[in-house]
Amino acid sequence: MASGMLGTVPNYLCYVNSVLFYRVGGGSRLSGLMLAGATVLVMLLGPGIIGYLPVMVVAALIFVLGIDLVREALYDTVGRVNRLEYLTIAVIVVVMTWSDFVVGSLVGMVLACLFFVMQTSRRNAVRSVFNGNSARSTVRRHAAQLRFLDEAGRQTVICKLEGALFFGTINSVEQLIRKMLDIATWKHNPIRFLVMDFTQISTIDFSAAEAMTRIHRMLSTKSVLLVLCGLKADSDVAKALQNVDLWTDLSMHLEVFASLNEALEWTENEYLRGMYTSGLSAGHALGQVSLSDSAALGMPARKPALQLDDTVNSPRYEHLHEAAKTVTQALRTRREASPVETRSRSRESHPERSVHSRAYGLLAATLGLYTHDPDFDSVYKRAASELKELHLVDGTVLWERGEMPDALYFIESGILKARYVFPQGNYEINEVMLAGTIAGELSFLSQQSRNSTVTVEKEAKVWRLDEESLRRIGTESPEDYAKLVQVLLRVTADEHDCLMSYLVSRLS
Repeated sequence: MASGMLGTVPNYLCYVNSVLFYRVGGGSRLSGLMLAGATVLVMLLGPGIIGYLPVMVVAALIFVLGIDLVREALYDTVGRVNRLEYLTIAVIVVVMTWSDFVVGSLVGMVLACLFFVMQTSRRNAVRSVFNGNSARSTVRRHAAQLRFLDEAGRQTVICKLEGALFFGTINSVEQLIRKMLDIATWKHNPIRFLVMDFTQISTIDFSAAEAMTRIHRMLSTKSVLLVLCGLKADSDVAKALQNVDLWTDLSMHLEVFASLNEALEWTENEYLRGMYTSGLSAGHALGQVSLSDSAALGMPARKPALQLDDTVNSPRYEHLHEAAKTVTQALRTRREASPVETRSRSRESHPERSVHSRAYGLLAATLGLYTHDPDFDSVYKRAASELKELHLVDGTVLWERGEMPDALYFIESGILKARYVFPQGNYEINEVMLAGTIAGELSFLSQQSRNSTVTVEKEAKVWRLDEESLRRIGTESPEDYAKLVQVLLRVTADEHDCLMSYLVSRLS
């Protein structure tokens, strides 16, 4: 009577039977078959057989199991779950006691969803933030370009997102962008490109997609170009952004790429293209020392995202101009000593010396920033005499992964592409090598098997230094040999740092 009027411990007959079944040793296949057979027997004989069981025994059994379940739910969970989860359990117990098992389950589901939203909203959707001078693409560039991008990259911000973007988590992203555009912050660190990586984003709701359009408008007012990456055109996240008209063919101040590496490469190319096409003396000098121009970057023939000229006066433009001037001044002396005039004279009298002069000029331009030795000209001259010029057409395989190295290559023009394959998860990295860089120097100097496959992506002119030629330099000029190997190792260290910076930014 008291249980009927006041309620008793919550229980559910089928659940209690299952608990009892396992408490008495059930769980094997045989016990399951025995239970199924007994159930069929009761079904055939009818409910009358239940009448032979003492009511006190059945009631006591239900009470004991019910109390045990209450202890398991309310006592054993103390200190093992957080407060919101414990509140959910307590509410379910009360609702099941005073109402119904099914109603209690529904209330528990609603509370779980509510508390999930509350807890998830407290998490920051921004996984990490980098500057462009610490997060680099896998493109192997001339040393002058690298030095310029080290400074210019400060105007690029990479924002990596994670989790689910919805009305509760998008606020942290929007607040971060507003802080970047704040007047005080902008004065000390103005930005040109904002790269948002969606690789780790699983879902995005309509309100978050609308917030992205607000972020885009905020950036546009500051002439900051929004770069989205880690998106597939047919993914749910991409469709959500397309549904709010953020990602369309007519979108201004917006670029979209499939991966972070592609986005970083594009921003770096835009900095360089902006300088090369600016008409500024610093931009022209940068193109000369780096053996490159806007056409050599493999970019489409369209208007650059970054335009510089002498009439523009802003902190961002001044910063880029000063970065280019700093790099070119570091090579001013070496450029003045380059064999340009010697080449023009030698073509008239000794055509064979023209080849040697071009090889000398390539070595000086490629290695000039890696040495301050005034007597390094002897190294250039000795190495230039051993270089062999090669013209490579598109698709040529320079070497295969696993081959033993027999030479290294100085790239004068064109584009080479290296493909690194890692056995873990069949993951691969593609590295693009531009003019003014060296291909294959690390495996060649260490005499270890090639760790990549290199092909010609754009018709290239390279200069080959083979094993026999390097050995000859070591025999005839040991001092020049030591200096050459040392500067090649410096180049390798620089390129290794660029590759590692990309890996760190990708995995962070």
